[in-house]
Amino acid sequence: MGVFRLKWYNNYHGGEDPDSKSIKVGKERNISFSNIHSRQIASQDFENFDLIFAMDRHHLKHLLKISNQKYHHKIKLFLEFCQVKNFWNDEVIDPYYGGRQGFLDVFDTIELAVSNLLEILNLSNP
Repeated sequence: MGVFRLKWYNNYHGGEDPDSKSIKVGKERNISFSNIHSRQIASQDFENFDLIFAMDRHHLKHLLKISNQKYHHKIKLFLEFCQVKNFWNDEVIDPYYGGRQGFLDVFDTIELAVSNLLEILNLSNP
């Protein structure tokens, strides 16, 4: 694999800042969202990135639909690739309707998944 780069894409809210509740929970966990904005995926991303993660099956299906089949091996369901199961099985749910607890749950799930991801890619500290 090439250089590890992580970029979040959002098909519906291109150019927007993270939700204020995400920013608040992030601050509580010493995670900064400064200079973080979503953008729609571009066709060259399929060539430029080693891995492209979808947070749910709807986005996975969309990414597979808009990409050339030769790039399908790069497109993964995030939690499935990171070997994390949660209440929703292998999808990161939208925390918006779950109140504060929804955002806390999603942060917990993603933190575990990122930890596993670093292990899978052999990027964790020895």
